[in-house]
Amino acid sequence: MNAAWTAQRLRSMSAAEVAMRVRRRRMLASWRRRPQWSPPVFTATLQPSRYRLPILKDEPCAPELIAAADAQLAGEVVLLGQRFSVGHTDWHLDPQSGVTAPMEFGPLLDYRDPGSSATCATSGS
Repeated sequence: MNAAWTAQRLRSMSAAEVAMRVRRRRMLASWRRRPQWSPPVFTATLQPSRYRLPILKDEPCAPELIAAADAQLAGEVVLLGQRFSVGHTDWHLDPQSGVTAPMEFGPLLDYRDPGSSATCATSGS
């Protein structure tokens, strides 16, 4: 960074903003020193005998509800129009782009990098 630009930027900030940014930098630095973040582990088990559907006598939507419930009990769900298998989900995969996010703490990801899955906007939207 250019020293003149940094000095001008600091002059335009309030003391509270400078203090907040210093605290945030310290917090991020401590997160960087942390050892590897452990990946999440899916530990829930599906026990179909514990889940009962209400009695749906003469309801026109009953077959669709039963089919959807059976699919969920089998470990398949539809979220935001995407079909996922619950037992084999890669939680770091962006299904739209196919890019897998790195195993880093969220605030440390560079969301401005267009090759990263942490981008805040996708092309074509």
